[in-house]
Amino acid sequence: MLRARHRHLEAALLTVGLVASAFSAFFADAGSADIASWRLYLPAPFVLWAAIRFGMLGATGAITCLVLAAVTAALHGYGPFAGQSPQNAALALQHFLFERAAPLFLVCILLEQKRRVENSLRESERLFHTTADTVPAMIWLMGPNKLCDFVNQRWLEFSGRTFEQEIGTGWTDGIHPDDRAPCIEILERAWAERGKFEHEYRMLSADGGYRWILDVGLPRYSPSGEFAGYVGCASDITERRAQVVALRASEERYREVVDAQTDLVCRYLPDTTLTFVNEAYCRFFGKTREELIGTSLLDLLPKETHDAARRYMAQVVAEPADNHAIEHQVRLPNGGVGWQHWVDHAVLGPDGRVEEFQGIGRDITDRKRAEEANRNLAHASRLVAVGTLTAMIAHEVNQPLCAIRCNAEAGLALLKSARPPLDEIREILTDICRDDQRADEIVSRVRALSRKRDFQPQTLDLNAVIADVMRLANGDAARRQVRVVTELEPGLPPVRGDVIQVQQVLLNLLVNSLDAMRDTPPPGRHVTVRTKARTDQRVEVAVADRGHGIPADELPRVFDSFFTTKVGGMGMGLSIARSIMETHEGRIWAENNADGGATFRFVLRVAE
Repeated sequence: MLRARHRHLEAALLTVGLVASAFSAFFADAGSADIASWRLYLPAPFVLWAAIRFGMLGATGAITCLVLAAVTAALHGYGPFAGQSPQNAALALQHFLFERAAPLFLVCILLEQKRRVENSLRESERLFHTTADTVPAMIWLMGPNKLCDFVNQRWLEFSGRTFEQEIGTGWTDGIHPDDRAPCIEILERAWAERGKFEHEYRMLSADGGYRWILDVGLPRYSPSGEFAGYVGCASDITERRAQVVALRASEERYREVVDAQTDLVCRYLPDTTLTFVNEAYCRFFGKTREELIGTSLLDLLPKETHDAARRYMAQVVAEPADNHAIEHQVRLPNGGVGWQHWVDHAVLGPDGRVEEFQGIGRDITDRKRAEEANRNLAHASRLVAVGTLTAMIAHEVNQPLCAIRCNAEAGLALLKSARPPLDEIREILTDICRDDQRADEIVSRVRALSRKRDFQPQTLDLNAVIADVMRLANGDAARRQVRVVTELEPGLPPVRGDVIQVQQVLLNLLVNSLDAMRDTPPPGRHVTVRTKARTDQRVEVAVADRGHGIPADELPRVFDSFFTTKVGGMGMGLSIARSIMETHEGRIWAENNADGGATFRFVLRVAE
């Protein structure tokens, strides 16, 4: 309000001065006056005053006032334009006004442009200061004289100092004494190079403690392209530095723990490039960490396993949410081949994509060799069992062969007659084919039991498996005068297992039962094979005999390796049977019967 009143007063004074100077210029002398008279310049200061203070509006009003004064004076016979013809007076007045108005309007235009630029700069500066004071970061400006001329409100809140204390070189007072010289050195170097700088230093905060600051400065330039100093942004990174220090310490602890592990630990990219290995990994392969990191996992595997390894990696990448386990061969430092078991899981990035994998593995070479030895031993045990039944097998094969020979001789005799009976010959040929098939089945069973093979689980009908084994064992049982009875529960659910290994267990239990009744009188030699479905999703098989039984102190040891009660026995049959049951996730045990003899039982899981 006061400013408007001052403005009105200034306009009134300007008007009075302009009117008075115009009257003095045009009405002072009667008649014509020289156009170059000094009196005509009296209004010039007031006209210029009007243009500078009131812009184009003031200049236009002042020129209008001069025109009115000149025309009025000329009409009353005063001033330089009186006593002339109307045409000459108008022309002279136009020249007079043009000489005064044109420079005046040009001055107004220049002043208006200058005023607009200044207003724009002031508005830009105001907006910058307002914006800078509202952002959470600490903003500062430094002029070309290397003196700070602005800090925002966030800076003042952080430092607890006033604006006047911070500008100039005052901001350096808050820098930690140990960091002040390096900080100024970085600033001087950036100033000389006119480049961006970034550095960390400790600054005194409002609470009286020093906190770490990350300061980033960028050179700024005027609209004309001249270097105008620096604009910077500083942020408190104390917590972040503490987190970094804690993370480094955590990584060191992680590395120490991982390196102390006996398990092998590694990290690798989806393309199988190793990014980390622990000490156990290095010891296993006989290489340093530097030699291993950056190489491919495939370089440590035999070439024939590379395709399987690539398929496994594709599966792991496709299913990153799951842990994946694998057993594979590796090349040992001595040139041999070993085995490892690995569990791998994916490490995901912020976008959910697989960045790398971490694997934990262990050397299972000894276990694999033991498994191979067990397979060889199981194979040898089957051969022993088959060898035990050699006489029975020979008898079983001999029966169909004798039948084939008798039928063939009878057929030849019939063919020599004058009118061979074709129907009888057809029956003979049918019998020959049946006996041949029977002999082939016996040989196939023996061959299957004798063949060395890996574990091959499938869905089995235990009653059918027992029937096949009984066909092999019946002959030997008859030779030993042992009566074998089967009590097979009908409709048994199928189980999951390896048919040859299950047959081996059954055959071993049957042979042991026959051997256990060697000293039993023939009328009492009796073996029962039973099957039944249990309520715990298992199927049970029992082989019971009427032999001498098992001494109570030896019963817990009958499945131990190399323990036997037979003269000349190896003590491996029941041990292998227990190993086979464990492989099938089943169980085998023995117990003495109340009426004499012993019963061996095993259970297998029902197939899903």
